[in-house]
Amino acid sequence: MILTRALGQIGIGIAVGIAIAVPLNTLDTTGIVVVALFLTGIAATAAIGPARKGLRIRPTDALKAE
Repeated sequence: MILTRALGQIGIGIAVGIAIAVPLNTLDTTGIVVVALFLTGIAATAAIGPARKGLRIRPTDALKAE
């Protein structure tokens, strides 16, 4: 649930990238799939750190700090 937002942004980025690649006539299916999977892995790895840090905070402590 925490990574849903990051994965949504990744999906939007991949869709925009494909939409740009099609008019430029660079539609190489294998290349697009490899790059999309690579970027998804990199972005998911980058999102895991902040998500884990956020999970360590107790909700009551966060509310007390406000």
